Amino acid sequence: MAGCGATAEPGAETFYTQHGGEARRASRAVALVAAHLGTVTTRPSHANLGALAVAASIARRTLLAAADWAVNENSEEEDVSQAELEINEAAGAMLKAMTAIHQYAGTESRAALVLYRHDLNGGSERWNQGMAELWHLVRRSHPPTIQPLSDR
Repeated sequence: MAGCGATAEPGAETFYTQHGGEARRASRAVALVAAHLGTVTTRPSHANLGALAVAASIARRTLLAAADWAVNENSEEEDVSQAELEINEAAGAMLKAMTAIHQYAGTESRAALVLYRHDLNGGSERWNQGMAELWHLVRRSHPPTIQPLSDR
């Protein structure tokens, strides 16, 4: 099984060193959007919606930074390449989710909320898989995860 050797795979170590902090910030930023959304009532104030839009913009920036990497170490690092693919696809889905929540903040469209939930839940699953694999490859615990939303 890949990742069972004595040393971390170089591509995974590169990601961890260069982007691990960004991945943690992205996870926290996405969680903050969900927290802001949880405070929005059926008749949200402009201040609530503005804070939600700001949180979504910050989450977009941190997701872009966390996913801006490529494995150049060794083409044989299949596990690292798979994790990179999962993280990039997850970031793409979550970027769409942040766009949808930003749209919701401007229009209060229920359709935008549905799209946000769909994209965030799909993206968080792939993100968590990719991060878990990378953290395993560098022999670290507690990868930065993103909690899927419950259907409320």
